[in-house]
Amino acid sequence: MEITEVSEINLYVTGRVIVFIDGRKKLVRDKLKLEPSKTDDYYTVKKGDMFDEIAYRYYNKFVLRAETCWWMITDMNKVKNPLFMEPFIGKEILIPNIQRVLLSLQ
Repeated sequence: MEITEVSEINLYVTGRVIVFIDGRKKLVRDKLKLEPSKTDDYYTVKKGDMFDEIAYRYYNKFVLRAETCWWMITDMNKVKNPLFMEPFIGKEILIPNIQRVLLSLQ
């Protein structure tokens, strides 16, 4: 697969933010709805890891700005707060095959 730009199909870009009366905000967007596949990878999270760095490590050969694809990993692993890595340290997470994800978004 040739290198592509994924910003146009980023589900975070197409989401919308709801602001509640008390000032709280919530991002509402569609999430990936893919089942795990044999073409996916797995990675054991280490202390200090961040999802954008993991995305870059796995996707930089396929897309420009690969670090912006972190949401693909968090969606597939049902992550509620992508900035809070503690629950994942030492655990194996699914790294979806980016070619499969991109095809599903077209």
